[in-house]
Amino acid sequence: MSASWQQRETESQRKLAALSFLLGEWIGEGSAEGRPVRGHLSAALRLGDTFLEVRETLTAADGTLDHEDICFYRYDSSQQQLRVLQMVQPAWTAERPVLLSDGGLRWFDGPLGPQVSLRPTETGLLVTVRLPDAPEPVVELRYRHA
Repeated sequence: MSASWQQRETESQRKLAALSFLLGEWIGEGSAEGRPVRGHLSAALRLGDTFLEVRETLTAADGTLDHEDICFYRYDSSQQQLRVLQMVQPAWTAERPVLLSDGGLRWFDGPLGPQVSLRPTETGLLVTVRLPDAPEPVVELRYRHA
């Protein structure tokens, strides 16, 4: 591996360390668009610890699938920023910059799009999705380690 690739790997690992609060298996409860849901979230480092894979599955009260996505977080050395690639059923993807805030992270789809926040709490992890004109989150889950 050339020195520049080694530096890129080391820098990526160092920058992703800020997201280490997500690592592990999580279970939680909350609401999505006014409906109660249960959540399962798992996060693990991949590909030489240069990507953080986060999978989240939400199920409705009757056990049916409500939502499922996979996010890959990485450090983009050319733009000098953390980025997330989100994949959601059915075959939809988007890549966005990640901002570190409140001890956690957030990312959004422009000024009129949803804003996703993941942050540690005293008892676990809080995940919220907000829409620009909504006073309350449209999705809010409180996770604890499984």
